[in-house]
Amino acid sequence: MDARVTVEIDIRYIHLAKFLFHGGYYKGQGVAEVGFSVLCLVYYFAGFKSGVDWLDLIMLILGFLFTVIYPIFLLGKAALMMYGQRKNRSITKYEIGDGGIHMSQDREEANANISWSDVFFMHETKSMILLYMTPKIALILPKEQLNNSEETIKNIIKRNMDPRRCKFLK
Repeated sequence: MDARVTVEIDIRYIHLAKFLFHGGYYKGQGVAEVGFSVLCLVYYFAGFKSGVDWLDLIMLILGFLFTVIYPIFLLGKAALMMYGQRKNRSITKYEIGDGGIHMSQDREEANANISWSDVFFMHETKSMILLYMTPKIALILPKEQLNNSEETIKNIIKRNMDPRRCKFLK
């Protein structure tokens, strides 16, 4: 049975921001970085100052690094990505089936075929399905734009990908 689903996706700023935060914060390294920054802030504001001004400044910067500075950086990166797409932005049409994923846009050079062996990892969040081609590059499928075909897409993924490379919500 060759099930095939066609969806049209319009990636917005919020989708890119959620994707960047997902990669930067919801994995073990991101949690450790935030924990380190919070410890630095607690250390600084609790009054455990070293008496050396430059060391205190470094503690303050490290404290704000992953709690304030990095989130602002990610939001700016998402804005720059949207700005870069604005001039040739169009809706992407995905045809997802057992044979792979066919992406197409209005522009001819934006068309691509992706086989399931090219999908490195699949991760489902509350608001989207992410199909990673590399550890940093993914197809973003927002659930609100899947037009009630979310379960069919997940079944296609389950049939065509190694279950160890898929992380579905429970």
